[in-house]
Amino acid sequence: MNILIKNLLEKHRLRMAPRAFDESFYKWMEAVEKELDVFFISCAGLTREEYSALKKLLGKAPPELQLYYSKSTPWDYDIDEFFDRFARIQEACMSRLVKKAAISPDEAKNRIAKSPSLWPISISIHSTTLAFSDEVGRLSVISGNIRGGFGLGRPLAMGLRNYFTMRVINHLAWIETDVTTSSTEVGLQPEILAVGEWPEEDPPRHVLIDCFGLENEKRQEGGKLQERNS
Repeated sequence: MNILIKNLLEKHRLRMAPRAFDESFYKWMEAVEKELDVFFISCAGLTREEYSALKKLLGKAPPELQLYYSKSTPWDYDIDEFFDRFARIQEACMSRLVKKAAISPDEAKNRIAKSPSLWPISISIHSTTLAFSDEVGRLSVISGNIRGGFGLGRPLAMGLRNYFTMRVINHLAWIETDVTTSSTEVGLQPEILAVGEWPEEDPPRHVLIDCFGLENEKRQEGGKLQERNS
């Protein structure tokens, strides 16, 4: 644990999250939310109808997501939020593939169909977070934001434990900054990004990451440059 995170947790009388995403993690998150008076994760699982609708669209959920959906709901209002966002993300990805890879719309559609399913993790008015399971079963969390914030397809974290822990650390760091700094800017700090444990070598691959990777790298470097010049 780096010194920044250690100090942030100690200041708010919190301990570091358990390593596993299980019941102990939910208990830790409950204590964090009570201490900070902020909600990071829903405490009401999907209905049978909602889960069946997701399964019909995306297939069988990976084990970690099965636990998540049994205890939490990823959207603010209803499942239609996700279906609408999913369709727009697919459209953006296909358009980008046709332009970047110089392939036909049918070829782009086929490439997207062959990629791992994108599961909803957090669907709100301001942001979209998705996850997929790669060819070796690693659950990988990425941004689904089409505009603003973390860019579409931007790698965030390996697994739900790291993702939600990173959100907590990001919030703790943000409330220590001045009011003109956004939480997105704060989240670009290397110490906070490291909480996500996204591997530099042999990272998970997805067509969404491949499509928008360059734009996200430029956006991240731009954020770091802005911080250095401020």
